[in-house]
Amino acid sequence: MASARPCFGLRWAGVVGLAACSGGVPSPYDGTDPDAAELRIFAENRSAYDVRVYVQSTRGLQLLGIVGGNATRSFRVSWTQLDDLRLRIEELAGLTYQTNRLPVSPGDRLDLILPANLNNVFIRRR
Repeated sequence: MASARPCFGLRWAGVVGLAACSGGVPSPYDGTDPDAAELRIFAENRSAYDVRVYVQSTRGLQLLGIVGGNATRSFRVSWTQLDDLRLRIEELAGLTYQTNRLPVSPGDRLDLILPANLNNVFIRRR
């Protein structure tokens, strides 16, 4: 009989542990954690040109903002589903560029690198 009690105690501890683990973790897909339901994009413009940055996905085109020449800036993008992301870059002088396509999910942090030659613009995960 004495051996049954420790076994019961271990089972009870396991049930309590599972209940504690499952209750407090917000999911980026259910909208309970606003920070997890977005992407963070950190832009580093190494060119001399001011550029407009757009998010381009299967959901359409969304303007993020302007990054000045030789400047850095960060953006927050509401993102609640798995999807591919591509950024569209427009020089204020007129030319347009696109980054590589990257599969992203809520909570991802990305670097946007704008080199001096904007033909080589790219994004990557942080």
